[in-house]
Amino acid sequence: MTTALTVEPERHADRLTLSLTGEMDIDSCSRVSDALDLDGCTSVVLDLAGLTFMDSSGVNLVLRLRQRLAPEGVHLALHGVQGQPRRLVTLVGLETVVEVEPAARTAQAWAP
Repeated sequence: MTTALTVEPERHADRLTLSLTGEMDIDSCSRVSDALDLDGCTSVVLDLAGLTFMDSSGVNLVLRLRQRLAPEGVHLALHGVQGQPRRLVTLVGLETVVEVEPAARTAQAWAP
């Protein structure tokens, strides 16, 4: 049984945090893009602490976001990455192109 992806946006001054819960796959990635309100943002944090599954669609989404945000000077980071999503992020080397913080550090405490 698939757990639907929920995306909870939260603004902290010029930082947008998107907390993801559930499973991120090809059918649910658009929810993340739909939640992006970059007006005045200098950083976007994807808090993946509640994410239980991510496939290559999630990796592609992160790469597309980085490609879109970097020219605008917006910093992208992943936080709370654990379990299966952490193994995938490590396997594909995503931390070489995007800041990845372990589960022990919370997205709210992060500041670029």
